[in-house]
Amino acid sequence: APQQLHGGCVFGACADCMACFDGGAGPPSPCVKVCVIDETSGWCRGCGRSGEEIAGWLAMSALDKHELLLRLPLRLQDLAARGRKMEPAR
Repeated sequence: APQQLHGGCVFGACADCMACFDGGAGPPSPCVKVCVIDETSGWCRGCGRSGEEIAGWLAMSALDKHELLLRLPLRLQDLAARGRKMEPAR
């Protein structure tokens, strides 16, 4: 299971963000500018979201974004285990 940091955020960005808790638009997009959908899972090989989740991100509630972010680490682990995870270009 992913390590939970800073009050439950698995991404550890709360010191910079706090959007999940302050009534803002929610956490920032997890996009890492890879944007390649894995044909088997339907998930982005960079951020782990489905095409539908990517397209709907801006319309999602802060709670829905937060709940989705909590699911992404397991998806990314699955992609990595199958050799399908892609890292952003440096």
